[in-house]
Amino acid sequence: MQINHHFSRFEREHVLRDMNERLERMTDQAREEKRVLSASDDPVDFERIARIDRQQQTIGHRTKIVASLEADLKQASVSLKSALDRLSAFKSEVSLKADSLQSGEAQEYVGKIRDLMNGLVGAINTRRADGSYLFADSGAPIRDAAAPGAAAANYELSTAAQTPMPVEIGDGLHHANASQVWQGMPDLLNRLGAAAVTLASAGTASPASVVVLRNLADPIDDQAKHIADIQFLNDHSAKRLDAVRKDQELQSAVLVKARVAIEGKSATEALPELLAMYRAISAARTAHAEVGKLSFFDAI
Repeated sequence: MQINHHFSRFEREHVLRDMNERLERMTDQAREEKRVLSASDDPVDFERIARIDRQQQTIGHRTKIVASLEADLKQASVSLKSALDRLSAFKSEVSLKADSLQSGEAQEYVGKIRDLMNGLVGAINTRRADGSYLFADSGAPIRDAAAPGAAAANYELSTAAQTPMPVEIGDGLHHANASQVWQGMPDLLNRLGAAAVTLASAGTASPASVVVLRNLADPIDDQAKHIADIQFLNDHSAKRLDAVRKDQELQSAVLVKARVAIEGKSATEALPELLAMYRAISAARTAHAEVGKLSFFDAI
């Protein structure tokens, strides 16, 4: 998954300056105990209230999108970890035992290979709560397209997968799913399937069985490294989304307090709101700086 950052530091500073100017105006209004309840009270501030409401709707929509993406990233992390752990464990076992296979152990590896294949297919075909495939943009579901009764497996990813469109999650920020998460997995599954067939026909441990297992080590290692890279990027995307979500929450808090102040609480009533707004703007500066770091990450 990735986030592209196109919102300049100058533009963010402009937003914060605008917040400060608005706050000064609200402070003056509160001191005068001026209330804006209708357009006739103050047309300019009445329009500002309407604009605040529109901004809140936009933030609310983006917050829902970010929450959905965060849930996907969390679920994807679990699936990627499951696949990586299975591959790493199998490779370690093969590396340790391939040279010392005993009679009958070749058949045990047939079962282990098939368990590995089932686990990998399960990770790729992970579904959301609504039944949709989490990795649909990456080719899920994957299936064995071999004819019934065929000895060799023929796994292939869905041809319905399309390049994901970037989703706007903030001003100048877009998020898109990586489309190559399971690249190379069909070939690996087919190789594993062929190895299981060969070991099953061998019957007992033999030099040929050892070669078959040894030949699995490199492709398994390559796939494990690829998944580890994707998992690293996935985790960083989760951190970036968290920064975006916090930024949106702070913007929303500032807008809420701005609306309250513009609507016209008395100075005594508005003071706590204004002080809270000062704190929110200070926190917003920190959040803007955190989101600004997104530009230093390379895109996938």
